[in-house]
Amino acid sequence: MQNLRPDRQSLVIDQSILTNFIIEGHFLRHLRRMKLIYKKTKGELINLLLQHFGADIRISAENAGMHIIVWFLTDKIAPDITLKAKERGIMLYAVDALAIKFKFPTSFMIEFNGFKRSMLEESVIALKTMITE
Repeated sequence: MQNLRPDRQSLVIDQSILTNFIIEGHFLRHLRRMKLIYKKTKGELINLLLQHFGADIRISAENAGMHIIVWFLTDKIAPDITLKAKERGIMLYAVDALAIKFKFPTSFMIEFNGFKRSMLEESVIALKTMITE
C-alpha cells in the first residue's frame, strides 16, 4: 500500500503541468504544428496514390482525421487484398469489415500518420504491385 501513495501524488503534479501547458498556449501551438504536418503527409499520400493508380481509385479524405478512405476499382475483394497487404507489412483496414449494414467490397481505410514520404511511396508501390498481380 505504501507504494501507491507516491503514484497518487504524481497525478496532481502531472495535472498541474498539463494545465500550465494549456494555459500558456503550448498545447494550441502543438496542435497547429501537428495539423500542418498531418495535412502535408495526407497530401503526399493522396498524390502518391493518384500517381500510381490514376483513374483506378477513388479517394475520400474529407474530415477523416489521420486516415483516408480509398476505393480500388478492381474486381478483387477486400479480404484478399487485406491478406496480401498484411503479408507485405502494409496495414489496410477493409471498410467492409467495419460496416454493419452496407457493403464496400473494395474500399479501405489507410492511416498515414508517423510515416515519412519514402516509406509512404514504398507502401503505395507495393500496394500497386499487389493489386495488379
